[in-house]
Amino acid sequence: MKRKFLCANHINQLTHFPQQAIHCYTNVSELGWKLYQNGRWDEAKKLFGTAHETAEILLSTRAIELSLAIDSFLNSLAGLTQVLVKLDQIHLCKEVYLSAIDRLNQVEGADDKSKAQLHEEMKRLSAELNYLYSGAVNVRSLYTTLH
Repeated sequence: MKRKFLCANHINQLTHFPQQAIHCYTNVSELGWKLYQNGRWDEAKKLFGTAHETAEILLSTRAIELSLAIDSFLNSLAGLTQVLVKLDQIHLCKEVYLSAIDRLNQVEGADDKSKAQLHEEMKRLSAELNYLYSGAVNVRSLYTTLH
């Protein structure tokens, strides 16, 4: 899935100032989950999309420890995919899964523990994607609470 939530200026800003990316991710992710819990799907979608793209920046820049960046990426993915299911945007949900699996497959410089974590997460995401392709519309939660 191509970036659709952050503009080029914000991407540049967050890439060059990782502390801002950390704060942005935390704030929009927390608000996204609150909106999700209140059934405000459209608003939550925008925030989870922003959180997910920001988490991708954290993953790329290594502004935080790799395992935390992976967790942030997966947490935002969980929110985004769950809200897409609620909005009955299954085709977009599938695209997001494919993009996330591809992105995790591109992580470089991971130690053995992180490589194992990435492998397990990609297997799980692939299984969830297959579940969607089977015609099911409920995606089980990747994470039930924020980390």
